[in-house]
Amino acid sequence: MEQTHMEQKRSAPVNWEWIGSAWRVFSDGIFTWIMMQVLLLVFVVITVSPIILMLGGIGILVSREEWPGLAGLSLIAILLIPLILILLLVGGAFLAAGLYKTAIRKARGEEIVLTDLFSATDSLPGVLGYMGIMVVVFIAIATLLGNVGGDGGLLNGLTSLLQSIINMVILGLTIFAIPLIVDRRAGVIESIRESVALTLPHWPYYALLAFISEILSSLGIILCLVGIVITFHFQWTIPAVAYCDVFGLRVNPYPVPPPPPDFRAPADIEEDPRQQKFEWKTEGPTLPLACPHCGATLNRVSQFCSQCGTRIGGA
Repeated sequence: MEQTHMEQKRSAPVNWEWIGSAWRVFSDGIFTWIMMQVLLLVFVVITVSPIILMLGGIGILVSREEWPGLAGLSLIAILLIPLILILLLVGGAFLAAGLYKTAIRKARGEEIVLTDLFSATDSLPGVLGYMGIMVVVFIAIATLLGNVGGDGGLLNGLTSLLQSIINMVILGLTIFAIPLIVDRRAGVIESIRESVALTLPHWPYYALLAFISEILSSLGIILCLVGIVITFHFQWTIPAVAYCDVFGLRVNPYPVPPPPPDFRAPADIEEDPRQQKFEWKTEGPTLPLACPHCGATLNRVSQFCSQCGTRIGGA
């Protein structure tokens, strides 16, 4: 059996031209990308605003020492904040799937529209599963290193640096996970395994690529908050370009079957008049005869007309 494209590859070295190609993917459809990212930011702001308001209210009640109100608001926050975080995770996974799918389509030269942001509904469970695993892994790393760091200033700084490096390594190793889920409907564990298998031989470079992607995507926040719609796209355009370069065009797992055989009688093919055969209507023709095609007078019975060459039968 023929091996798939993923099975044939053993490793995929980093191509630093992916960064420039990611910018071209963005600039070629800049208006559509900006609108998509604005919708993403609006969703995040609307979702987290209740948390900010509740935390602000709790701070005001504490400063005023209004303990009954503080107890009631704290209870509401305890019940509501987990629901808001779940909504943020699910909605973020849905929009991220659409952004990755759009970036992959654009990297392949296809046209994109704003509604592509909502076109990856079937990939939501996989992307949500991947993001859930990453959240658990990052929280576990932060907890472990936080316990190691303690309260010391220098040790705290070293553990924070180590945590950032580990996070970048993980993001670099799993750079192809979401594209595989979105484009090939791969399972969560399968996509992570395939991504790690390809990137592990070059993990320092993929960690550096993940770090550069984080810096570029955050550059809009550092320079100007509005600029985030210009730089935030590197989060998904770089992985999309890398995925298309490494995996090429998507292989259809369900190839189109050949058309069924046509048992109908073949259509009559118009023949050259010179090759058509005209049969005499009389068994014993009398001379002179006329060619049924061109009308020429024939003085003898023949298979072909002496004028136009049409086959007319005859003994």
